[in-house]
Amino acid sequence: MTDEEWNNVQKALVVGGLRACIDDILASHVRDHRLLSDANRRIIERAYDDGDGNSITLVKTDDHPWFAGTWEDHEVMQGVEHDGTLYSIVALGGEGFVSVVVGRGLVDNTIGVVFNGYDEAKAYVQGLISQRP
Repeated sequence: MTDEEWNNVQKALVVGGLRACIDDILASHVRDHRLLSDANRRIIERAYDDGDGNSITLVKTDDHPWFAGTWEDHEVMQGVEHDGTLYSIVALGGEGFVSVVVGRGLVDNTIGVVFNGYDEAKAYVQGLISQRP
């Protein structure tokens, strides 16, 4: 094998290795950001679309499978999807109150059951989820 052929083999190994690393990173990124179904993601995005191109950003939380929605660097909601149903906990003003909204209620500006904070609301949602057939 000539030096040029050997260099080409080495380059191919490096490029192939980089490609495998990139594929792994992208697959991990997609897996980490599949917080919910496309239909429920569209509900959230539609509910928080201000018409000027600004929208909500969905991020994982430490409380898996819950995710958070941030708007202009402020957490405005948390949610979880269970058996295709979206359960959202929405912050109500600055007093610490939150509301549990189920399904498309976000788009319809529904105010659900109100709680003093996320912990109480999450316990309520867990109760709703456990009662589902």
